[in-house]
Amino acid sequence: MIRHIESKDNKYVKLAKSLSRKKYREKLSMFCAEGKRLVSEALSVGAVEFVILSESFFEKKSDFSDENVLTLVVSDAVFKDICDTENSQGVFAAVRISQIPQNLDLARFVLILDGVSEPGNMGTIIRSAEALGVDIIYTTDGCVDVYNPKTVRATMGSIFRMPIDRGKSRAELLEVLKERGFTVCASSLSAEKSISDISDCGKIALVIGSEAWGISSEIEAGADILFKIPMSGAAESLNASVAAGIAMYELGRKAL
Repeated sequence: MIRHIESKDNKYVKLAKSLSRKKYREKLSMFCAEGKRLVSEALSVGAVEFVILSESFFEKKSDFSDENVLTLVVSDAVFKDICDTENSQGVFAAVRISQIPQNLDLARFVLILDGVSEPGNMGTIIRSAEALGVDIIYTTDGCVDVYNPKTVRATMGSIFRMPIDRGKSRAELLEVLKERGFTVCASSLSAEKSISDISDCGKIALVIGSEAWGISSEIEAGADILFKIPMSGAAESLNASVAAGIAMYELGRKAL
């Protein structure tokens, strides 16, 4: 269903603009996706509430729609006012926040993000987690909202498929995972053990800390293994998403 909208005061336009703010994303249980690729992936999993296209995009791609999803066409000026990106492709979707099924009993490799605050890092980690076989991602207090527009773009579509749990405290996470037989392995610059020295240890819960402060004291005290990624250069640390990618690749092969 395609409708042409002229007013920036239209209820759908106002709703779309509001999704740039976390409080409205949580209130409405929706987030925004921008760009042809992201919106196409959201449509493929049936998670889209409605789509907004700029007039310029619609003139070139009038067939870009789903007959089961409301599609609105607005002027380029109205569209620019909606979007988070400066050079948008002219495609926007309001996407429902859905609870992707999580089965911890079947999981063997989970990821805990402990205070990761940079949207690009968060999105890149989510994308890498899907590629490297992580079963569930958990985020703690202090993490950037996984539905932040910049984070969503950086996931390149993985946000629509990756199970993410945002509701548990650090203490609850550690308790639940250890009860289920997970070995909690946390990255720490102060660790003496190298990641390459970790042997097969059954089910693994990998913890990656914040860009500025690393893992929290609560996680550090409760972890079964603290490890570091050896570096030969002069840099003191790795970017959080790079460290996460290395650790997921290395430990994912050892999770049983």
